Amino acid sequence: MSKKATILVVDDEDSALQLLREALAGDQYEVYAAHDGDEAWKALQQGVVKDLALLLTDLVMPKMDGMELARKVTQAYPGAKILFISGYADEIVYAHQDLAGVSAFLPKPFDVEILLKRVRELVGR
Repeated sequence: MSKKATILVVDDEDSALQLLREALAGDQYEVYAAHDGDEAWKALQQGVVKDLALLLTDLVMPKMDGMELARKVTQAYPGAKILFISGYADEIVYAHQDLAGVSAFLPKPFDVEILLKRVRELVGR
């Protein structure tokens, strides 16, 4: 049996975070969750999350937003992929060309099957 890909899910909305965790854990991924960028970054720095394959993060959050978190993750974990989710226009993501090639965007709301397909494209299974 192959090793599960590790995904760190970050969203400040409890219901969204729970839905994402359940969908991904049910699809055989190792899933860690955080309520904001600060909490996610601390989990990475403290070694709670190991072998990060994918950061799935909301863009607009209190404390550290998803874009700032993604910049830190891409510097510290160059092999990790980034998947942004947001209810705001995707122009926010594409305005940041420094993350081109390592990021993808999924607008909210989205179907769980669409999410799982995108995750599989980014990290495989």
